[in-house]
Amino acid sequence: MNGITNALKEVTNKHAPIRKTSNAQQRLLKKPWLSKGLLLSIKRRQKMFKSHFLSRDSEKVNQYKRYNNKLNKLKELAKKKYFIAQFNLYKQNIKATWGLIDAKQDICDKLNSHFINVGPDFAAQIPDCNDKNPVQFIRRSFKDSFMFRAICVHEVRHMLYGLKTNKSSIDIPQKCIKLAADHISDVLTAVFNNSLEQGIMPDILKISRITPVDKGGDITDPSNFRPISTLYSFAQIFEKLVYSQILGYLEKHNILSKFQFGFRKGRSTEHAIVEITDNFKKAIDKNLYTCGVFLDFSKAFDTVNHQILLKKLEAYGIRGTPLEWFTNYLTNRQQYVSLNNLESPKQTITCGIPQGSSLGPLLFLIYINDMPNCLSKLSFRIFADDTNIFASSSSITDLETLINEELTKIKEWCDINKLSIDVKKTNYMIIKSARK
Repeated sequence: MNGITNALKEVTNKHAPIRKTSNAQQRLLKKPWLSKGLLLSIKRRQKMFKSHFLSRDSEKVNQYKRYNNKLNKLKELAKKKYFIAQFNLYKQNIKATWGLIDAKQDICDKLNSHFINVGPDFAAQIPDCNDKNPVQFIRRSFKDSFMFRAICVHEVRHMLYGLKTNKSSIDIPQKCIKLAADHISDVLTAVFNNSLEQGIMPDILKISRITPVDKGGDITDPSNFRPISTLYSFAQIFEKLVYSQILGYLEKHNILSKFQFGFRKGRSTEHAIVEITDNFKKAIDKNLYTCGVFLDFSKAFDTVNHQILLKKLEAYGIRGTPLEWFTNYLTNRQQYVSLNNLESPKQTITCGIPQGSSLGPLLFLIYINDMPNCLSKLSFRIFADDTNIFASSSSITDLETLINEELTKIKEWCDINKLSIDVKKTNYMIIKSARK
């Protein structure tokens, strides 16, 4: 895999190199507040340095000093006005705002350390339930095992043709990869199939580039930034091919919960809302109270425990070499932060679902797939990690007791599975008939 990537980078750099600017252009690009008038004044000062400052005439030296002092004040004023105007212009665009800041290397390093540690730090706060079996809520047993099938060349070529040239990638522009599709599809297919046969994911395909995006709030607080992950184009292609095989197996054996509406074809938030509204109407017609609890998980994707995920994959029939492949896929994943042409050192991810990937969302669905099984008296509607539970009763007191009992069971499931409910962001709603 490294050989293919390096060869493509070499060809790209040879035939489509990044144009280098002259030293003068680079200086001008770094100081865009210098107007033509200021640039002319700087040239005049340079001439005055030779004709006035280096002369032994004290009057000429003083003339140069006065001119130099005035020019420096004008430059500082122009710089101040420029940045005020630019910050006002891009106050809603954090990416452009970062471009205005002379980012230091330690900013990249600190952001990457924050993103790497946020999952393990959250998981460490969750009570230990090591004596509990995380697969105890999977009610079905699966005798059939999933096995990878060989990937065909035409599948890889189709993926290469379908690359969007305006999408970001690491190192090699997607347009260059797309243009080389006919020349690299055979060897890529061989590499992908070799990976599936050996149960090993190439390390280069486990690297993520993180771009920090402002969520609002104090920009000096790393928690106010969302990490946007970018993978190598080859990793994106490979994962999509694996995704289709895994999803086909899950659908064939009807494994995914009927209550899950996220990341699934033919199921959406609209479908979930229609079902919820329907149930509300039926409860109102029966003159019942209905309580809806809208759970919010803290850093759900970041706190997924790899060992628990692998146990669940095995319980659902993903065993042998496929399980070895997923174990390797989750092992030694690395990421780095890229900001203003600076990059942090790579750090290893020890917890959480790979974000920016095709397999990540599907693996998360598998991870929480058994959550509805921890309850028997409430109705679930789940969209990815947004979980809503509902119950109805003729008595508001009985409804309150029921909801609290069932929430205790959900809390236990979360503890066993190393997930945490954000109590401050979790809400509830009582719906009743006007006759109540």
